[in-house]
Amino acid sequence: MKIYYYCLFYLLISCLSNTYAQVKFDSTQLSPATLAWTKTVQNQHQATFDTYLNKNTVNLCKQLYHKATLNEIQSLTKHHSPHIRLYAFYTLLHHTNEPLVPILLSYIHDTTRIRVFWGCTFETCRVGDFVLMQGVLPRKRKGKEVELKQSEIVYLDSVLLHQNSPLNRTQHEALNTAGNLRKWYQEVRKYAQNNSPNAIINLAKFKQEQDTSIILSHKSTKNFIQHRYQTTENPLYATIVAISYFPHPKFFSFLVKQTEQIQSTKCRLFIRALYEAIASYQTTEASKLLKNTFEQSKNHELPLYTALYPAINRFYTPLYDSLVLQLGDSINTIPIFLFDSLAKKYPQRVVAICKKSIFSSKQRYDVANNNNIDYESFLHLTNEESSFFAKAVPFLLQKDHSQSFFDLVVEGINNSKEQALPFFMQYLSKLPSDKKKKVNQDRLKNE
Repeated sequence: MKIYYYCLFYLLISCLSNTYAQVKFDSTQLSPATLAWTKTVQNQHQATFDTYLNKNTVNLCKQLYHKATLNEIQSLTKHHSPHIRLYAFYTLLHHTNEPLVPILLSYIHDTTRIRVFWGCTFETCRVGDFVLMQGVLPRKRKGKEVELKQSEIVYLDSVLLHQNSPLNRTQHEALNTAGNLRKWYQEVRKYAQNNSPNAIINLAKFKQEQDTSIILSHKSTKNFIQHRYQTTENPLYATIVAISYFPHPKFFSFLVKQTEQIQSTKCRLFIRALYEAIASYQTTEASKLLKNTFEQSKNHELPLYTALYPAINRFYTPLYDSLVLQLGDSINTIPIFLFDSLAKKYPQRVVAICKKSIFSSKQRYDVANNNNIDYESFLHLTNEESSFFAKAVPFLLQKDHSQSFFDLVVEGINNSKEQALPFFMQYLSKLPSDKKKKVNQDRLKNE
């Protein structure tokens, strides 16, 4: 029933106007107190809007809530001043129990650009983008934690797509929502045919043969934003990501061609996406291509193994075991989720990788000691290894009783400065009794 009322509410809004420039706001309907409040806001704000984290913003919203009626606050969402429209939004959001979806829908054509102050940084964005970004987040309303239900998010995104809203959410989150709902296939396909990068990725999730030509022919005309701090200018990025969701045989030769140019590619996002697209095929041919690509890129200035590991993690198959071990020889570690199975199938290879990892860590601890790096800071730098060591050390103690491993632990305990000592002491209990006794005696002498 709620969805029905949302539809009626939105149809009413659509009939009124498609852009805020066309809305005629009637200030004569405001009470003197509310009108005075709007003038105060307009006098204070000439260029920049402070978010709700700002105390002044909170106070102004409280003032509006106490001075204006609910109808007045709702009418202010159409005010000619973008600052007042945002104050009205925040007031409805935090100080009333009004349904949130209709509030958000009233802003989906608000493309006025405004300068927003986020704590200590400035950003220019459209009012509608700002409202949707803030509105979908969990928050407190009148002291209670509230958030949009999944059904409300689906409805909101459906309106954005069907109304072809120019806001950022339409091209990103709304298309992601649609990519999980088969009933929106035609809408996603329409956006993909209009060269939307995110639509290409979500179209691939439907895995339709008729879409292979659309996916292959796509070239982004502007930066495809993966998240706020990483972008790629490669026009084929969206196509590569799409293939990882739809590994069709028609695409494999295209991927082979991309691997031939990997030496000249410096974008980590693109390289990672390429590895994941290849790995998604989970075939012998894919394993060979991944191995050849890794061999070609060993001397590349980027640490490409950081891109290859996520691909194997996402699309693992036993066909990739040899590649995982080869990668382990290069970076002295093995994915935790594969450790037990690989140790059982290839014990000697895993022993060698574990020993190399322990020795390389010892060298880094020596560097930490020499440079007086405190233990907590150093642990922060090496915390990625902690889970691996939890697997590797017991395995080594069980499989490898070589003098070199025991000597490494003993040397670490005897020679480490105080900040690095806990790293080696955790292995003391695992040493043979005679060596444990010797270590304790040596420590007493040193003390």
